Amino acid sequence: MKRAEARCQRNLGVSGPRQALRYCALVVSRACLHLALSLSAIMTTSCADQLDIPPAPNFSDVLAAYVDPSAEVSSAVMESVGDQLLELREQLLNSEIFDEILDVIERVQVDIHENTDENGNLVIGGLGTFPNPNAVIELDHSCAGWDPDAANTEAETSGAIELTMVLELGDISPVVWGEATQCQFLASSGDVRLRSSYDGDIALCFGEEPISTGEPLRDLVITTVLSGTLGVNDLDLPVRRSFRLRGRGALEILWELDDGTEFVYLFDPDTLGEGIRDANCTGDTGCSCNLEERECTLPSGSISW
Repeated sequence: MKRAEARCQRNLGVSGPRQALRYCALVVSRACLHLALSLSAIMTTSCADQLDIPPAPNFSDVLAAYVDPSAEVSSAVMESVGDQLLELREQLLNSEIFDEILDVIERVQVDIHENTDENGNLVIGGLGTFPNPNAVIELDHSCAGWDPDAANTEAETSGAIELTMVLELGDISPVVWGEATQCQFLASSGDVRLRSSYDGDIALCFGEEPISTGEPLRDLVITTVLSGTLGVNDLDLPVRRSFRLRGRGALEILWELDDGTEFVYLFDPDTLGEGIRDANCTGDTGCSCNLEERECTLPSGSISW
């Protein structure tokens, strides 16, 4: 993905509660005004009839696999992947990086919403009203790093996340995507804080339809796909996984097996309930499965490993 500096003619600083967030947008509306903006400062450029929108990742196969996974879980399957699955669950639940990414997206969403009137028009002070705007928004965010008390964290030392958002007729397209470059963050393991990092592609899907700028993102089902390298205490682990969050907490992990089939692991951190969804265990809750106890209850009976 091109850096924001290359896609837009300049970056505009926006202060936030964590690090400074830089983003800009190229906007085209029926008024045929072509803008680079942060909604607090604006630069006009040339007029354009249409916007060159980069293709977003296709989530159709991933979303279908969550609903109708093809693997049949067995003792042998869980013996081979159960410990890895448990480790990934703890990494995802205890990491701060994914909340940080959502914070970045929400901050841009709020800026757009606060400058959109009741008729869905983007209102820019001094330049006018732009009905049904389309935009490509590039976000360039410095990662939190391993020292949360350090001020003015820079991407050169703690890594960066670059994301692309698309505005369609005033609504946000459901897929936001980009890449992380040696993004450093902290994860927890009990009382221990682990130095972690991620380097690679990242994509988030908030559903199948465009999202209103006023809709709370964290109330949606958020499906994430990672393809890169996860670093934990100087150990680099290749990762090509998808997970999703439901209702501000419930976690689902899509696990692909070597034969190309997949199943879904379910975990609710509030109730500590666990389960799996596979070719035989369907529905929202699937079948009961406990990774710590190393046993599952399937329609064919109980299995252990």
